[in-house]
Order: sequence, then structure tokens, then C-alpha cells
Amino acid sequence: MNVMSVLNLRLRKLGSLEEYTISLSRSLTQQGGQSTLVFKDFPPTAFRSQYTEAGAILDVKPFAPFSWESAVALLALARRYKPDVVHFHFVNLLSLDVLVACMSRVQVVFSEHASDVAKKRSPIRWQLLRLCKRSFSSMVDQVIAPSHYVNARLVREGVSARRVTTIHNGVNFAKFKDASVGEYPHQARDRTR
Repeated sequence: MNVMSVLNLRLRKLGSLEEYTISLSRSLTQQGGQSTLVFKDFPPTAFRSQYTEAGAILDVKPFAPFSWESAVALLALARRYKPDVVHFHFVNLLSLDVLVACMSRVQVVFSEHASDVAKKRSPIRWQLLRLCKRSFSSMVDQVIAPSHYVNARLVREGVSARRVTTIHNGVNFAKFKDASVGEYPHQARDRTR
């Protein structure tokens, strides 16, 4: 399986999402698959090797919801890497990137990471949003929410409840194995040096 994760991010640290993408890459590589990670910029050289050692292919593209440049760049990457699945993270569901991926005959997964604050909209704008989200999400194979709150918000905004799955964020407990109560993981690492 060839998975292309499209992440509208500039990596600055090794946090939970970075750990997830490294772990995903390692797992896909061990199973004979391929992980392609597409970011705004290449990861900093300080931890780029962790990605390459996990077997990830790293690439970059511009990101803008309604930009043809962004969508054409994604299409070129899809042609180059030939993914079976394109998984969007931190990308607007109502974007040309999502539209292009859906038209590329690959499985499309969309993860909504934002809990979002309810915005005041006129009844016409609210209906337009629901119509657009219903249309775009109907082309996506799976929508992933990190909480029941986000799941309910997506459904309220027009995404079909059958397409939304809640997968809660995980915690890497190994980071805390040697930490004492009240100590952050980096403090435990510093103590063991």
C-alpha cells in the first residue's frame, strides 16, 4: 500500500503528529508499502534523518484552499508517487486539493484536526456551508475526527454521519516511562544523560 499524507504544516519540533508520521512510515515500510509525506517545507535537518530512516519519502508543495497552483502541485505529486490513498491533515475540506485528489481515482481520507469555535452565520451562509461540505465530503472515502465533539460538528455542518469516524488522539507513554511525577519527558531525558 502506498499512502501519501498531505500535511499543511511547517514542522518545527518532534511532537505527536511528527511521531505519528514517522511511525506510519516505519509501519508501511515494514509491510512492503510506501509512505510519502508532503509538507509546506522540508522538516528541519535536525530530525529529517528520523523520517528517512523510517523509509519515508519527503516532498513539499504550496498550500492554499482555492489555489490552482496548490491543486496542480498535488496532482503532479500524485502522478509521481502513484498513491493508493491520499490522507489530508490540516487541509481545508472545501479546497481544490481535496477536489483534485477525489478526481484522481485514489482513496481519499480527510482528518479534521480543528475543534473550531462556532461562528455566527446568516441562515443563507449556514445553508451554503452545509451544501458545500455535503458535496465535498460525499467524494471523500473517509472523514476522521479526533473527538466526538468534532464528529458532531462535522455532521452538523453537512458531512454524512456514515462517513465520519472518531479516532481519539493517542499518547506515547514510553516518553514518560522514566519521568517522575510532575516532570516533563525532556527533563527525564536530561536527567539520564
